[in-house]
Amino acid sequence: MGENIRILIISNEENLQHKVRALNGGADDYIVKPFRIEELIVRLQTLIRRSCLEPTKKMAAGKIELNIGSRALFIADEKIKLTNYEFEIMRLLIKKSGKLISKYEIMKHLHDDVFNQNNNTVEVLIGRLRKKIAPYKCARIENKRGDGYYLDAKNIIDH
Repeated sequence: MGENIRILIISNEENLQHKVRALNGGADDYIVKPFRIEELIVRLQTLIRRSCLEPTKKMAAGKIELNIGSRALFIADEKIKLTNYEFEIMRLLIKKSGKLISKYEIMKHLHDDVFNQNNNTVEVLIGRLRKKIAPYKCARIENKRGDGYYLDAKNIIDH
């Protein structure tokens, strides 16, 4: 039943590694003190909106299925463990399957100040997702250098 619980960390720690560790550890969002009350309200509204999603809502691209309610990824009926950020990136990739998504759009989708144009967090997260789906040979996350990423769930050739 706890699958719809969302966690917002409020901290005075601005260190990037601390933020990434908290988010990879299961937090859904992270805000640094001091902050504007308007920002906190928007972040809370976003978390509430996510927690109210239909538990059985699913998205799919090819043989990849994402269960939004349980926040689980399934490939060939096997559950693949994802961090919160990996899940959100996979959700965006499936939603726009086959379409190019810029790094900026991914960062905007994640709506967090942890990311900026000068770090490689998006690249690291994409790399982890690629490793997790590669063994199934049913989809690939491709990139067009400098332009963005897209999910190719149709034209997979088994070598």
